[in-house]
Amino acid sequence: MKHNIIISSYTFFVLALFTMLALLASEFTTTFSQLFILLSKNGRIYDVFSMIICIAGIVSIFYTASFIYKRKTSESKKAILILSIACVLSLLFLLFLFWHLLDHAKSIVVNEISVEEDIRFYKFSSYAASLNGILFFLSFIFFIFLPVLYRLISLSLNLSSRTGRLLSILEPNKTTIVIFLFAAILEPSFAASDKLFYIDAFLFLIGAIMFLVMAFMKKALFRFYDYVNITMLALGILVILVSVNAMSNSDFYNARFCFLILGFVSWSASWINFLLKEES
Repeated sequence: MKHNIIISSYTFFVLALFTMLALLASEFTTTFSQLFILLSKNGRIYDVFSMIICIAGIVSIFYTASFIYKRKTSESKKAILILSIACVLSLLFLLFLFWHLLDHAKSIVVNEISVEEDIRFYKFSSYAASLNGILFFLSFIFFIFLPVLYRLISLSLNLSSRTGRLLSILEPNKTTIVIFLFAAILEPSFAASDKLFYIDAFLFLIGAIMFLVMAFMKKALFRFYDYVNITMLALGILVILVSVNAMSNSDFYNARFCFLILGFVSWSASWINFLLKEES
């Protein structure tokens, strides 16, 4: 499973670095002042990245599930179950991506100006009901808050029970948590007129503080690439703080969606490959 964590870390590093450089160029240079705005528009590079990451995750899941299935006899209920889970998960990925791109296509067809182009006119209620909002709140609960809280209070799962074993396998790794935290910072709440957006920022602060406390308390569990990911997250926070104008004038939710997709793929690859290792 370690090689999957490293691949996820490398992908996160490249995507985060690309995002930060684009933001800094847009904020502090005249020549490239529109760079992040152009990159984050509907149907542009972040949507392409989302599609590539999603498709790569789906292919990986199906390959892994089929590999396990071929190693077992037709009576293997576990192999069939894994394959079924992979199919359902892949379908969810496709639905998420299709829904997201469908909204983009609709706004282009009717020649609408997306409210995401200027956060000053974006309402929290609209955001909370959107795909990005729903994905963020769900990811915060299940991929940031609960996993970090579980580690902080040092709960121990009963691995002899089916439920405990399942929760242990599905537990997101530290790389996945950092990816979701980075997705959470891609929103300049302080530039919005709707003060309810501070809820979003407040949730990120809670998650980030909990994660840093966990990193301090559980030093033995953190590897080199974990600290690199934390460093990238810290740099991302600084870049966001100094790039408010570039963020508020762009469709930055497309960038957030891209990191959310990466987080889901990182998580699914982790537990699917754990099962693959177990079956080998």
